[in-house]
Amino acid sequence: MTQSDITVRRAVPEDCPVFAEIEAVSAEQPWNEAQLTEELSHDFAVLLAALRGEEVIGMLDMHLTGEAYINEISVRPDSRRLGAGEALLREAVRICADRDQSRIILDVRSRNSAARSLYEKAGFRELCTRRNMYADPEDDGVTYEMDLADPERKP
Repeated sequence: MTQSDITVRRAVPEDCPVFAEIEAVSAEQPWNEAQLTEELSHDFAVLLAALRGEEVIGMLDMHLTGEAYINEISVRPDSRRLGAGEALLREAVRICADRDQSRIILDVRSRNSAARSLYEKAGFRELCTRRNMYADPEDDGVTYEMDLADPERKP
């Protein structure tokens, strides 16, 4: 599989059970199917599905409120390093730019070096560290930002 084998589309309600399964094996504080279904119903929320062939292997959830906040990116452990996270992030940035969001913000555990590398490669810059933001296990949060009006931003 190559990155070109990964496609991204808007999520539909039928994706929520699969998203919950992905969350259960990927996230330390996973969202359940009911939470994901409710999230999908909000006008300000955008959920994206990453697919390898017909199989949903990842998801991204973000809120668009003038500036975007990425709540969650999850990819099945057996499908990581195939480009799904990068493809989800690229589509999220495109949607945010198309919807005139001023910037994109996200938080990540300080110890999540793979995610931090992904965000930095995509052009996000570290904004601040929030001490003890996460529990179970305890960790600092690192806030990243992408200024969509920045002329030097990576496309």
